[in-house]
Amino acid sequence: MIDIDDISMFSLKAPTFNYKNVTFVAATFERYAKKCEKEKVDLITNVNYLDRCDDIKENLELMNKALNNGGHVVGSTPLNFRNYNKIISKDELQTLFKDCGFESELFYDDVVYREILDARKAVEEYKVLCFKLIKI
Repeated sequence: MIDIDDISMFSLKAPTFNYKNVTFVAATFERYAKKCEKEKVDLITNVNYLDRCDDIKENLELMNKALNNGGHVVGSTPLNFRNYNKIISKDELQTLFKDCGFESELFYDDVVYREILDARKAVEEYKVLCFKLIKI
């Protein structure tokens, strides 16, 4: 199941490969985090989310609270932090990860992200930083 109730554009289904404990949710993490306080998760994925959320540190702390011990956050960001007065460097972001209780297992910069913009397959490409964090 993919929860898109606040988008209401279309319905999506994704295979769970017969795993009964897999749920896909497309939502802002701030909205979904309260549910995770009761039902901890093992994995949080996010694509180009940290640069768009209201408060990066607060979201990372919420992700840490939502994860089971040893849980992972896998994501990417173009380091284009629109809600901050300054651009955060990759080193500052890695320090923020550590301050919020994560260790970087993987940390790749300058990965080309290709975003499909429309049905005619118009695309935009830009560089992102990709990461895999583990709750410590």
